[in-house]
Order: sequence, then C-alpha cells, then structure tokens
Amino acid sequence: MATAIWKDIEVALSANDSADYVIYDKADNTGNIIYQGKSFKRPGQNYCTAKVNDILADYLKQQLVAGAVNIRQPFSVYVGTTRQLQGEFFLCWDYETGSDDLDGFPNRPITGRIQVGTPIPITKYANYSQEVLVNYYDGAAVTRVSLGTTTDVRNYLQNCASGYDRAVVFPRYSVTDHTELGFNLTIIPKCHRWQLYYQNLLGGIDCLVIEGKAVQRDAYGRTVINKTYNNSLTPIHSAGKVVISTDVTRTWELHTGWLTDAEAGRMGHLLGSTLVYLCDCDDNNRLYPVIISNREDPHKTHKDGMVSYQVDVRLAQDMIRR
Repeated sequence: MATAIWKDIEVALSANDSADYVIYDKADNTGNIIYQGKSFKRPGQNYCTAKVNDILADYLKQQLVAGAVNIRQPFSVYVGTTRQLQGEFFLCWDYETGSDDLDGFPNRPITGRIQVGTPIPITKYANYSQEVLVNYYDGAAVTRVSLGTTTDVRNYLQNCASGYDRAVVFPRYSVTDHTELGFNLTIIPKCHRWQLYYQNLLGGIDCLVIEGKAVQRDAYGRTVINKTYNNSLTPIHSAGKVVISTDVTRTWELHTGWLTDAEAGRMGHLLGSTLVYLCDCDDNNRLYPVIISNREDPHKTHKDGMVSYQVDVRLAQDMIRR
C-alpha cells in the first residue's frame, strides 16, 4: 500500500555518529538514484535518521514540472549495501481524509463539465496492468474508446469527442469493467474560451471550464535611465530619459459559473494547487503555466446565496520588451 506523501516517514539509518545514505526509485538498489545524503546523530538520539517523504515530495514535484507521468513512487533507502527501508509514496496532500492508497482514478473534477474538442485529463492511478476506458453516451447509445493498457501510473489528455452528451471514464481489470471506480463527465458545446487544468489534492490532473466572465490584463513596469544631451544642439526628438526595458505582467480574472454546494466544496483542489495551467480553447488549446493569486477559500454554500468563485491567476513566465 502506498503512503500519502504528507505523512512523515523517518527512517533509522545507523547508530553511528553519522551515516551516508542513498534513496533509489525502486524497491532495491538496482534503480536510479533519487538522492544521496549524509545524516548526523542529533543530541539525545540513538540513531541517525532521515525524513524520506520530504525528499520524495521535492523529487515528484520536479518530475511533474518536467512533464513526467508518475504520481506514485516506489523507493528504497540504503546505507552501504544494507536496505533500511522500502515502500511507496503517492502525491496525496489531503490532510483531512488521511487516506493511504487509492483505486481507480484520483480525478475529482469540480463540476464534471468538459467542452467538446478540449482535452479530458485522466490520471491512471493503479500501478498494475489496467485498461483505461471511456464510454461516450448519446441518449441510450454508447461508444467505447480504449486508451490502452499500461502497467505504470500515467496522465492522459484525451480530446473530448463530439456528438455526445456525457462520458464515463473507468478502468477494466482483465475482462471486468469497474465503472464504480471511475468518474462522470457532462459534455457541453465549445463556447467558453478558457479552462483551467490543475493538480488536485490526490495528485490527479483535473479541469474546470470557466463559464463566467473572464478578463485578461497586462500591467507594465518600465526601467528608465537618464541620458545626457544638449537640448540646444541635438534634434528635437532626442530624449533625456530612455526606456531600456518594459516588464509585462499578464493576469486573468476568471469567474466560474454557478456551483452547487458539492462543487464549491471541491474548489480547494484548485485554489491550493501548486501546478496550474490555463488553456486557451480558441488558440488550439494552448496551455499557459499560471500561478493562482487567491489567498483564501471562503468555503461558500447556498446559505450565502448563489455560489460562484473568482479565480485570479497570473502568467508564470517573464515577458520583457527591450
């Protein structure tokens, strides 16, 4: 069983005053080296120790940023040729449920709505052989699409087919379908420009269609220097102050559509995410890396009236004009 990455796992390395240790990406030392370190015995302790979940959290985060697919990581800790610990972590940051391991998919879409022709994010969780299936429904008729069978954890971006009103994503184990381990999607026409793709609390990638107002803004910061000139000799267009660069900060103010209480309760998956992309559906589904600026989740319910959220994001890239 895999352990949620936020849970501290401290391994005793050696009773000596110090110990050199290596963490591998397999259950034994035949894998690639994730980390090499040295631990020192602290005052009052009997052993040198290492907190491996902190190290693996940084490793998995960098893997995701680099475009890797794994959200679940086997590991082993060695001192010399002696294995001190072996196990498996998965990218779960859900402190409230405290769940270890999952079956099926760690997808928890906020609204479950997806636009025709835009990518459906699907995160296959299980690390054993499992076929990923999508059932498209048009009334009672069903069309099945197989995304293949792999033995690793994998993220899929499967463009949503047209001509259907809903879809179910689920796994198949050998000859048995397990729709109860999947998730449902409502397919809507492609009439909204923006969608957010983000990593949720369980490590899966989800999507939120921006069904309300969206405003894009560019803010400019200019670097100006003074230039020596003679205003009686130089041409009239000469300047005493020159802009040598302009920094552009691009932001978006995004408004969700109306949400149910259950949908609003899943907004924390997005607002606290550390990996977010804004998709421009009018520009061939182009993805922009963004940072969410919201500083709180107000946990709205219908007791407060109709529920909608404003999500503020800024481009996670520098734009400089010289």
